[in-house]
Parts: sequence; structure tokens; C-alpha cells
Amino acid sequence: MSNVEQEADNSKRNSEESDVVLKNQQMVACTSRRKQQIIQSRASMNQLLLCIQSQDDVPVASYSASNRELKYQSQRFRRNAKKSEDWTAAKKK
Repeated sequence: MSNVEQEADNSKRNSEESDVVLKNQQMVACTSRRKQQIIQSRASMNQLLLCIQSQDDVPVASYSASNRELKYQSQRFRRNAKKSEDWTAAKKK
């Protein structure tokens, strides 16, 4: 084999090796990007779940009315229910 042929072989081999290395680097970069996307997606999901969970921890009363107003409505409901029971009992007599 002449020097020119050896040099051509070496050049071809180096080129093929470079192609393989480049493909490996691209695969690693693609995998890294995908892993990063998964990590970000999981982080976003965790933040969303924490937000939902923290909203569940808040009593419903705090959304709708003050404590005083809820007590008043509860008492009024009980009075009306008692009146209804009394009326039903009186009607049966």
C-alpha cells in the first residue's frame, strides 16, 4: 500500500469515526433535552398539584361568606326546620 492509499484510508476512517462521534453527541443532546422536558413537565405538574391541594385545604366557608353570616344562616335554617316540625306535629293532632 502506498502512502497516498494509507493516507486516504486514514482520512476515511477518521471521517467515519467523526460521524459516529457526532451522531452519539446528537443522541446524547436529544436525550438530555427530552430528560429536561420531562423534568420541567413533572415540576409543573407538582406545582399544579400543590396549588390544587392548598385550595382544598381552605374551608368552603372562606369562599362564600363570613363566619358570622354562616352562623346566622345556620340558625335561621334550624328555626325554620323547627317551625316546620311544629306545624307538622300540630297538623297531625
